[in-house]
Amino acid sequence: MDKEKKERHERIGLSLKAIAADPWDAHGDAVAEGRVFKGRITRVAEFGAFVEVAPGVEGLLHVSELGANLQHARDGAKEGDEVWVLIERADKKARRLSLSKLSPANVASLESGELTPEAFKGRAPKQGASLKVIVDRVESHGLFVQIEGVLGKKGRGYIPNAEMATERGTDHRRKFPVGTKLDAKIIGTDRDGGLKLSRKALLQDEEKRAVQDYRREASKQGLGTFGDLLRARLGEKG
Repeated sequence: MDKEKKERHERIGLSLKAIAADPWDAHGDAVAEGRVFKGRITRVAEFGAFVEVAPGVEGLLHVSELGANLQHARDGAKEGDEVWVLIERADKKARRLSLSKLSPANVASLESGELTPEAFKGRAPKQGASLKVIVDRVESHGLFVQIEGVLGKKGRGYIPNAEMATERGTDHRRKFPVGTKLDAKIIGTDRDGGLKLSRKALLQDEEKRAVQDYRREASKQGLGTFGDLLRARLGEKG
């Protein structure tokens, strides 16, 4: 190729690059934090899987999102797999997306059409909040749950066996299978920011309210014993 042809070839190449649409600009409104997508895994590395959430736009699903104690992301995902993800962080300037994988319960709701991606607008709840959770996984030491209506990492929680308010020896796998809905109270966070919840604390709150109700009504006639009132109040919740 002579000098003139080479220069013309380079100019054409640069011009084509200049007019090619940047997918991050084309899909900028879609790839925002809190958005939900059913994406396709395009490649897998040791540290995680890359998921295409819009044409030409990929995000990283960390290996910890693909399963417990995985040595390599390929042990929990493969190229071509489709997966529901939530955009946790979006850095458009650096062209980076951080993703989290949706829980099985959330996926079931989305794929059945019961809920749409736009329906999930919940923010991370605060400590002390009482709410409904869905059992995601049961281990020998406690239950991993997802707060109903809150997707991704900010909606994940854990209820230790000691906070389940069940009798010692209860088979939690049998009594609370995956998908079970429970009422629980947020009592703290772990060192990784995960929510710690308790059913026992929720029942204690119910008992305190029953005591307060009794004191307010204690001056009335024919009230019965405090034990009667307490059992009646808690029975209404059961």
